[in-house]
Amino acid sequence: MTYQSNPEHIYATARNYFQAGLNPIPLFLDGSKRPLIKWKQFTTERIDWEKLSPCFEERVGIGIICGTPSGSLEVIDFDCLDPYIDWLDIVNDDLDGLPIVQTPDYGRHVYYRCELIEGNQILAADEDGAVLIETRGQGGLVVAPGSPLTVHESRRSYQLLEGDLLNVPTITLDVRAKLLNAARKFNQYVKPKQTERPANNYRQMMCELYGDSFVPDRPGDKFNSTATWEEVLEPHGWQVTYVGGETTYWTRPGKSFGISATTGHCGDSMYVFSSNAAPLEAGSTYTKFAAFAHLNFDGDFSEAARSLTTTKTQ
Repeated sequence: MTYQSNPEHIYATARNYFQAGLNPIPLFLDGSKRPLIKWKQFTTERIDWEKLSPCFEERVGIGIICGTPSGSLEVIDFDCLDPYIDWLDIVNDDLDGLPIVQTPDYGRHVYYRCELIEGNQILAADEDGAVLIETRGQGGLVVAPGSPLTVHESRRSYQLLEGDLLNVPTITLDVRAKLLNAARKFNQYVKPKQTERPANNYRQMMCELYGDSFVPDRPGDKFNSTATWEEVLEPHGWQVTYVGGETTYWTRPGKSFGISATTGHCGDSMYVFSSNAAPLEAGSTYTKFAAFAHLNFDGDFSEAARSLTTTKTQ
């Protein structure tokens, strides 16, 4: 597939994307990568090609909306080349047939479809918090090859290096988890420590001091060792989406599909992906007791512990 930037080829490229099950929209050519139209409705529904196609008869950029309107499309966006090369060493055997696009900043876009995806999420950042790797999922947007150079401020092109964007493969949930978890290994950013020390760290310290004879006596410790994640999350509308090995994938309240968090991947803890899972924060890890405290007592650990003690004595 050859990508040109004159109006005739822009139109043909956008039409080919649409016919391949992707959701293309026109973009400004001012380096901003902004959609030329109101596009939020197309994050959940297919475009009307007959109505929108005249936009592609002019010199415009081409964006592809990720998520369900593009057949559950997700793109891993590498901001620069170095982390991509290191990531490639880990997952190369799982990339067979996946389209790889070089971005104007010499980063990479890795395209695939999967039956369950969630919204955009940050996978890795540098020490200062600048994003290195992220996903474009439900509600996300990427610039596609075929766009004129002026769609990006550098005036360099988006180039398809491998695969076929008109035939984006569907991968399994296990392969997707491997791709994303490998990307998370390159995260360098550490959030400031919370003032509350997680109960599981306390228990680990005491076990190291006293061995197997140590019996946790704090309510949070006991809660972590006896409660289940279903007991913590399901009363608040969280639903189990998928179980793979020791990892359970969860969908947040108010959402009918997609992965918002996992439990069991990082020990007996919860890792939150979704930025719409308040009061739980995206990019944070919670013990059962910490999640219980945030979900029921606005993060007041003392009140949460008091409630467990009161419940036990009644």
